Amino acid sequence: QNSKSYNELYAAYFIDRHTGWVVGQLGEILHTLDGGKTWKFQRSGTQANLNKVYFADENHGLVVGDEGVILTTINGGVTWELQNSGTSNDLYSFSLSPEGILAVGENGVAMRYAVDTEKFIVELPPAAEEVAAALEAQPVEPVEYHWEIIRSGALQTYFTDTYFLSALRGWTVGHGGVILNTTDGGKTWYPQRSGVTEDLQRIVFIDAQHGWIGGNSVLLRTENGGETWEVIREGLETIYYIGAMHFINPKVGWLGANNGQTLHTRDGGKTFRLQKTGLGYPPIDGLHFINPKEGWAVTPRMMGSGSYLLHTVDGGDHWEVQARTNQYGVGIHFMNETAGWVVLANGASLLTTDGGTTWKQTLSKMSGGTRLHAVKFRNHTEAWGIANDKTLLMTHNQGKHWEVINDSLGNQRATLDDESWVHQMAKEQFLPAFNMTNAHILEDGKGWIVGAMMSAPRTTDDFVIDADEQVQDTIGQIYSTTDFGENWHHQLGKQRNTLRDVLFLDEQHGWIAGDNGDLFLTEDGGQTWQHLESGTTQRIVDVHFTSLEPKWGWLMLRDATLLYTQDGSQWTAQNKQERLPHEEFFAINDVAFGNFSEGWAVGERGDIIHNPDGGTTWARQRTSTSKPLTSVDMKFAPLGWAVGTNGVTQRTVNGGEYWKFHETHTGSDLKAVSFITKRKGWAAGRGGIILSTTDGGFTWTSQASGVNQSLYDILALSEQEIYAVGATGTIIHSTDGGETWEQEHTGINDNLYAVTRVKGSDTLWAVGQLGVVLRRPKR
Repeated sequence: QNSKSYNELYAAYFIDRHTGWVVGQLGEILHTLDGGKTWKFQRSGTQANLNKVYFADENHGLVVGDEGVILTTINGGVTWELQNSGTSNDLYSFSLSPEGILAVGENGVAMRYAVDTEKFIVELPPAAEEVAAALEAQPVEPVEYHWEIIRSGALQTYFTDTYFLSALRGWTVGHGGVILNTTDGGKTWYPQRSGVTEDLQRIVFIDAQHGWIGGNSVLLRTENGGETWEVIREGLETIYYIGAMHFINPKVGWLGANNGQTLHTRDGGKTFRLQKTGLGYPPIDGLHFINPKEGWAVTPRMMGSGSYLLHTVDGGDHWEVQARTNQYGVGIHFMNETAGWVVLANGASLLTTDGGTTWKQTLSKMSGGTRLHAVKFRNHTEAWGIANDKTLLMTHNQGKHWEVINDSLGNQRATLDDESWVHQMAKEQFLPAFNMTNAHILEDGKGWIVGAMMSAPRTTDDFVIDADEQVQDTIGQIYSTTDFGENWHHQLGKQRNTLRDVLFLDEQHGWIAGDNGDLFLTEDGGQTWQHLESGTTQRIVDVHFTSLEPKWGWLMLRDATLLYTQDGSQWTAQNKQERLPHEEFFAINDVAFGNFSEGWAVGERGDIIHNPDGGTTWARQRTSTSKPLTSVDMKFAPLGWAVGTNGVTQRTVNGGEYWKFHETHTGSDLKAVSFITKRKGWAAGRGGIILSTTDGGFTWTSQASGVNQSLYDILALSEQEIYAVGATGTIIHSTDGGETWEQEHTGINDNLYAVTRVKGSDTLWAVGQLGVVLRRPKR
């Protein structure tokens, strides 16, 4: 990974797989929100070498370094405070306890600091008894979702498994603690709160009420059909992989895990007892019990290819090797104490009629290089599997024949006995980059495939186009079929353009605009949307209408071109539109309109341009910065404000004839500004920063938002009520002028870039990354 730092780096700390910090030479502090794909510099305020870093959560952090430096933060590193350590010796490390901080360093120095919240504002680890209490099973209470998902974006996760109780009711799980639930066969998927951030790997139900989800060092259990999930961690601390789960009733079950281990529960998963096979590192990939005592398992052999087939008669306390295979075993099923079936990675099957004492191999013709990596059994003759991350197969005769069921050839069903199956798969209905992980097929032909694909490259900062900062997201994918795979429907994960602006003139009529010229119109409150021909492939930065009758409107494009309409549907560039002179590059980030059609637009290099009447002429205005400006508010024109990179603010009292700089005392990028009166307003930006002013923008005060996700838009509804939206689906709401903020759950993890209120109503709309659209109905 490229940190873009030339200094030596000495220490790193991550609070999860995405969020971390690195410290090093000459006061260097780097921060990442995407697992190290991109890094941003944070200002430490010191030139001393920094030697160790620790974060208790996403906000509270501590750093020690040379010359006795101790730094603390309460906002994820947006600002760092230098503390008085009482020494000039270099500090190399520290330890935290409920009693305080012990720092050690140069010349044998060891200094203990009592916890003084005025000096050391950092959460310390809880006492041992508190940790024990935290490990007790706690039900995850359902959360209230104030926002409706009108148009799904794409969930940034990797789906790993899916399970359906019926043709309507099912779940899908994935990385980052993601749980989705559907009650209509997948037409709509709703998030369920898991209470965890670990990757979830397996899901199974024993009946309509009792289900379990296994993950990295965690198990979730439900006794109410998935309405709530209880988090179990105790006894699972060393379990980083769950390859199989099998329950014989709501109380008794087993997990197949890493290091050749099984875990046994007799209370429905509240507690587990660790059982070891003695076969070392490889995981248990298949597991099946016919009663509380007798069961079988399959696990890879440590040396060479192939697997061990294991047998127990005491509930898993002791395992014996029944057989060795030359191919990897990917699944095992027993109908009773004698009849068993093992599926191998090459598609062959092993069958036994004497409880595993002897096995007979059944060959299945598979194309060379085809490898099964996941298998699920419907019964003792039918199973489906995933091969090479691309192919869904099914057998109805214990593996003698495997059918490819994710082809699109109508009634032409392909079998792997046909040499042409590879060519038939080339005509599949799936996106080419789609990697399948698992599936669930019901007896009536309804089925679902889950997995993930990489999105198109995008920039990590949506206001600064920098090819070096392009990243790709992992987007969860769900496909469904109703005819045993002859036809497939893409239910979730479609690639859509990011949306940038939303405008509603009343409850029924609204427009949404975004990248690649996307423009949508609704005339029924968002129930249906019409895709309009904008005539451009550029990013549409802003959509503006003055009224519904007549429907005069404007679209501002990224390069400062204006498109016009007189009917709300047909858009054209006005004849003889004047361009700014001598400009090789001009990139608009935001537009604000004052009275009727007078507009201001802000962009890169501190640019502000002005149009007095919605006509053809835009004129540059004089500003006091060359840094990018990202947001402008002119609702009280000629009074106006603009904000941008590194905490820049600009203020005008004369419609922009001159813009004056005002200090915010922050180096954080500001992304949005909103005023509710001529004196009272707020700005929001990177790292969850929120600033407020009560004197018209002369001075700004920081407010604690309670989040460290970047905020991309802010909307003041009154002097007391404010909304802000931002990264990973973040929406925060204040009802006391920004003194306190409450996060509103959205169930999405797409970035939100704009929030607006319907004219004359309390209904709110938000839009963002990969086409997501949310609505908060009027209260």
